[in-house]
Amino acid sequence: VSEEFGQLRSIVRSIVAAEFNCEDIGLNFIANAALSNVQLVNGSDQSGDGDTAPLFVQPMHRIGDFGKMGGNGLHQKTSHLMTRTECLNQMNRAFWKVTGRNLAPQMKLVVAGPHVHNSSSVDLSLRQYSPLLVRLHDDCLAITLKMANGTAGEEACSWELPRHLNFQARFHAST
Repeated sequence: VSEEFGQLRSIVRSIVAAEFNCEDIGLNFIANAALSNVQLVNGSDQSGDGDTAPLFVQPMHRIGDFGKMGGNGLHQKTSHLMTRTECLNQMNRAFWKVTGRNLAPQMKLVVAGPHVHNSSSVDLSLRQYSPLLVRLHDDCLAITLKMANGTAGEEACSWELPRHLNFQARFHAST
């Protein structure tokens, strides 16, 4: 790993620690810088303009969003979007110093799904990104309020452990 890449990691960590925010943005920059470094070392991309890392991993199950509970969640603050914009700009400047370019649009995502024959395996596939029309997170505060009124809650907001804690992942080529 190059010294510049180590500097990028350090800058990202310091921004995340200072803002207590933006770790998802930082991981995208680190993953893309690492991919760019691998492509250059392997000689597969002499220009530095190769494939970007996937934008995110689409989960198999709903995810509980506990951020609004307690009344002081990050996205409840009026400065939340401004903070994330500043994180994005700072991290892109650091990425530019390491790679000599801005972060290219990320047009792929990884989709996680259950393996057909083995319940303790997860299949991962790389897909072209298209805007999601379905929210992947459940608002646990809203669900908690519904439960207090006698309405059933969502599994994503449960504190119960999953049935299986030990999974194997298998990656499948693009479709």
